[in-house]
Amino acid sequence: MDEIIKQVRHLNGYKMGDRNITILCYADDAVLFAENEDDLQRLVYLFNLVAKSYNMITSASKTKSLTASKIPIRCMIVVDNTIIQQEMKFKYLGIELSGYGDIEIEVRQQTTKAMRVAGCLNDTIWKNKYVGVEIKSRIYKAIIRPIMTYTAETRPYT
Repeated sequence: MDEIIKQVRHLNGYKMGDRNITILCYADDAVLFAENEDDLQRLVYLFNLVAKSYNMITSASKTKSLTASKIPIRCMIVVDNTIIQQEMKFKYLGIELSGYGDIEIEVRQQTTKAMRVAGCLNDTIWKNKYVGVEIKSRIYKAIIRPIMTYTAETRPYT
């Protein structure tokens, strides 16, 4: 994956401040960024070409596209002569991504996850009179709070 990154990062990506973001990777997953459909198609084509040279396959059936816009925009991206499916939202690494930038669903999901974990600790920790307030506070800060704030740094606030 490192070699693929090296070969595609020079293409036009998405401008974030003074940086040009073209690709983000996690394990064998990749997210490709571009400002417009033509740049994204070029990026997808080169990514797929380089991946093939390393005997890696870009699965068109697992590949999705998402446009970030307040109004729906049709984006037709092709991988190996197959038009990839465009989504308005999808789950990636446990987070619900939305093309509208809507974070309400994701915030609700994170809150539900945190409440489930807190509920599991109800009898063993929260109601246990032998566990002090300091320990309960540390458990909250170490387990519950990170679930609530997961991805908070990437959420849009405007």
